[in-house]
Amino acid sequence: MPDAITGFKWSGPVLSWQAAGAPQHLEFQREVKHALTLHSAGIAVVLEGTNWDDHALIFNADGSTRAELKNPFPPEEGTVFYYFLYEREHLIVVLASNRGDFKCDVNEATGVLSEPRDTR
Repeated sequence: MPDAITGFKWSGPVLSWQAAGAPQHLEFQREVKHALTLHSAGIAVVLEGTNWDDHALIFNADGSTRAELKNPFPPEEGTVFYYFLYEREHLIVVLASNRGDFKCDVNEATGVLSEPRDTR
């Protein structure tokens, strides 16, 4: 069983938590738009972007990068990462665009997205 994450919080560009009894933190150049602790002892993060270049990443409990998610939509569509959630134990990422919101299943181990669909 991976090390559990406890005491998770974020403020602006900084995430902090405890893992394996040790304090951990990450500080980014950009503001954190959304963060979620994962069932797989990791953290999913969406960082604010400019000009549609936001980023979504998954980190391990020790703060190392597990995966960077790739936006499944072309940049000209203006679709950005919005937030993460769980639906029936499956990690989902929601993406927002001018034509509506979409969601994709996320493989927590690899960050690979599948099944893009409307959120309706």
